[in-house]
Amino acid sequence: MNVNRPFSFLFLLGVTLLLPHFAQAQLVNMEETWREFLGNQKTSNVSKLVKPEKSQPANYIKYCLMYANSYFCADNIPSADKMMREITTINPEVQAKVPGFKERYEGMKVKIKAYKDLVPVWQRFLADKGSITRKDIAAVPEAKKVCEKGTLCKFFYMTAHAYYCEANLEDARHHFENRVLKLAKTSFDPKNVAGLNEEIEMMKLVWAGIDELTPVWSKFIETDQSPGFETEIPVIACYTVPNIKVCLLRAAADFCGTGAEMLEKIKALQASMSHDVPGDVADKIAWLEAAVNKSNKELANLNNIWDKFTPKEQLPNGATYAHIFVCDRLAEVKAYLMDGLSNPCTAGEAALDSIARIRKDHKPSLDDVCTSKLKKLKSLVNNEAAAIAKLNKAWEDFLPDHKLSNPADFGFEYCDKTALTKAYTMDGILNICDRGQQRLDDIETVRAEYTPSLDAKTTEKIDFLQKEVERLNQEAADLKKAWQYLVDNDKVNTALQYKHEFICDREAEVQSYLLDGLTDPCASGKDALAEIEKVMSAHNPTLSSTTLAQLNKLKNSVKNETNNLAALNKTWKDFVPDDKLSAPLDIAFEYCDKIAQIRAYIIDGTVNFCAQSEQRLADALELKTSFSLSLDATTQSKLDQLDKKVKQAAKDLEDLGAAWTLYTQTDTLTSWPEGYPDPDTLVRDQIRLVDFYCDKIAQTKSWAIKGLLDPCEKGDAYLAKINALKTKHGLSYDNDLACQVHRLKGKVYQCKYWTLVREARRVTHLERETFGPKSAQIMYGELNSDKQPCETTVVYEPLGYIGVRYTVAPHLCQKTNLAKMGDPEYYKKIASWVDDEVLSKYCESNMRCKEDFFIYLEGHTDGYRFSGRKYDQSLDIPQGTPYTHFLGDKDGTVDTLQKETRHITRELKSNMELGIARAWTVKAQLDFMNVPITIGAYEHPETEKGGEFRKIDIELNITNLLLDFYEKTLNRLVKESGIGKRPARGC
Repeated sequence: MNVNRPFSFLFLLGVTLLLPHFAQAQLVNMEETWREFLGNQKTSNVSKLVKPEKSQPANYIKYCLMYANSYFCADNIPSADKMMREITTINPEVQAKVPGFKERYEGMKVKIKAYKDLVPVWQRFLADKGSITRKDIAAVPEAKKVCEKGTLCKFFYMTAHAYYCEANLEDARHHFENRVLKLAKTSFDPKNVAGLNEEIEMMKLVWAGIDELTPVWSKFIETDQSPGFETEIPVIACYTVPNIKVCLLRAAADFCGTGAEMLEKIKALQASMSHDVPGDVADKIAWLEAAVNKSNKELANLNNIWDKFTPKEQLPNGATYAHIFVCDRLAEVKAYLMDGLSNPCTAGEAALDSIARIRKDHKPSLDDVCTSKLKKLKSLVNNEAAAIAKLNKAWEDFLPDHKLSNPADFGFEYCDKTALTKAYTMDGILNICDRGQQRLDDIETVRAEYTPSLDAKTTEKIDFLQKEVERLNQEAADLKKAWQYLVDNDKVNTALQYKHEFICDREAEVQSYLLDGLTDPCASGKDALAEIEKVMSAHNPTLSSTTLAQLNKLKNSVKNETNNLAALNKTWKDFVPDDKLSAPLDIAFEYCDKIAQIRAYIIDGTVNFCAQSEQRLADALELKTSFSLSLDATTQSKLDQLDKKVKQAAKDLEDLGAAWTLYTQTDTLTSWPEGYPDPDTLVRDQIRLVDFYCDKIAQTKSWAIKGLLDPCEKGDAYLAKINALKTKHGLSYDNDLACQVHRLKGKVYQCKYWTLVREARRVTHLERETFGPKSAQIMYGELNSDKQPCETTVVYEPLGYIGVRYTVAPHLCQKTNLAKMGDPEYYKKIASWVDDEVLSKYCESNMRCKEDFFIYLEGHTDGYRFSGRKYDQSLDIPQGTPYTHFLGDKDGTVDTLQKETRHITRELKSNMELGIARAWTVKAQLDFMNVPITIGAYEHPETEKGGEFRKIDIELNITNLLLDFYEKTLNRLVKESGIGKRPARGC
């Protein structure tokens, strides 16, 4: 160890001496790097420096700024941000002391901000490339100055893309190749920026595709011939012209295979961009669209006509169609088939030649329909001569008798229109029922269109066909007219003529014989049925329901005459005694025996008088006159009776009309006073009504009048009949009848209501007669006691329908001072009794029962003459006080006078004034009851003396005491009765 000590010392000394030199070298390196950094804006790498301590703030911020720049240019943004944050930890005053620091520091912040500002623009671009314009990119101008290659690459790629969207392909390509691709060839890796590498690769394909497309397109424009184009050029939606050119090249190279598909793609590509396509492209689009539309339209038109043509091989009127379909050679075959088949004589051979050429050149596959039509066209073109020979042979066989020895074996398609006319003529005559008129129409069409040369025999046969068709039509029309008359009128019109043979309509033959039989079933019915049987056996025609009905009618008429007569005679025997039947009417009304038929009419008219009387009487009289019949006495009598009843019914209606007019003009009230409506005393003796009328309205009127005449006795019953009749027959009334029925309802309601009113009054009176005496007895007990020297009587009596009157009469059995008559307690008992024992029993909360409650006080004096008296206290009876003066006479009569008092104070001069004073004194005690009080004086004659005649009558008149009880009772009775609400007044 000791040996090494000198060496250690020397080493330490050397290190000590070297340290200042190392620090100085480091400082020199920092300054040189800083000067280089300040002098070169694009410096992105600095020499590897030792990081200074923060105790050397100037060097520390220079170090951080240079490394921030280095990191930023190396695309290490997080580290660059970190270095920038370190600078902020140093006192800002240091920055000013470092030359050039402030400018580079602020510039660095601008670049980092540009980097960050471009990030959302790029994200928007990736989401919607067409949304970013050069204006959006120019909003971040510093982005193109930064050394960070990702930002530069994004900036210039979006710029290139924006130029492309503007259709500025030159600038777009310049920015892409001279900016973007050069950046991508540096150490910068586009994969480190989301979406950038994919965009660059896509754009490379676009420009490669455009380079390949340009000469091919130029050649196509020059020659109009397309070799196609296999390369796929990516679609940039904002500018799709290259893609449209690709579609056009492919469509032109294979129009049938891809034309329509490419047109749809082109429309979609056009819709995605706002640019107009160049003129040469627009011309080619117009060509493709026209070609596709023409091809589709012409093919659809041909197929539509073909569908209509194939069933009968007839072209629709005015049909036109193309013949060249480069994409569908089968359609060309169809076109020529229609040419040939619609006019084989003039176009058939040419059509076959065209079809042969198409099949040789293009080999289309024919479906079954086309194969069949082609075979037929060949047959028509090749077999005309043989067909005409066969037709002429049939014609010679047909001429003598309009018949063929063998079944018809000729066609109806000939180029020779004379032959065609003969074929139509033979077919029309041989099948005149089914095709006679049709063949005449066909012949007319041929002659009008082709003017064939016809010989005399052919013309003769055409004329024969024409006349036969007209004859058959006329005979059918004659029969139809006669038959329709029968159906409509149920009888035969003998003036109409008709035939009996109808080779085209065997049902018509049956109808002709039915007309014969029904004209007179008695004379010709059996013969007609025999002829009908022959027709049915020979031809078995199907008969309509109408014909069957008439046939059954004729059969029944012929078959059932005997049975019908037997049934009629039995019914007649039952009818004659009393004009009635013991069973429902079930007879026929048509007979060969016309007297029997008249009897049937008489029975029907009598039994079903309302429905049938007038018609059956007219039928019987017409039959009697038409056949000049002489009736037996019984039949004539019944006919006369029916005639009389019909006339009487008419007279009944006439009288009812007069009664209706008289009554409705006489009784016009639509509301009635209290009480029952009065029965009629004016009209009933001036009118005539019967019990029954056929006319339902007339019946209703008669019942309405009868009900209104006696509304309370009969009105309800007649109203029920009226309602039942209206419901049963669904009657509708005019205003007058509706008004009278409504009046009857009102009167009937009034009758029912007043019956209930009387019952309510009766119940109320029973209640009053039970309550009134009992309550009077209670008051009597309250007012009389041992302390009372004189008796007070309490008398109850009914007042009107719902009121009560209590007469409380204190008797003055001894001389009583007027002041004593004024004991308040005595009168309070009366008031309390009225409240507690009378009003509270029947009054509702509204106290209506107290309405019209009044008190009458009557002072009585006996027959002793009163000589007058003076009092210490004034009575103070005002002058003019009204009172009733009753003056009794010896014979028991009473004179009643209405008078007014003088001003009575302390002096009474007569019996009358004494009575008034007594009443007035009581009034003063009862005024607290707040009810109207009147007074009176009763002077008894000298024959009536004593205490029983000295009294005061206190009449308590409770007019409406039982009003609520009465109304509740009446309402309950109305509800229980079910009469409902009163009908509205008036009509």
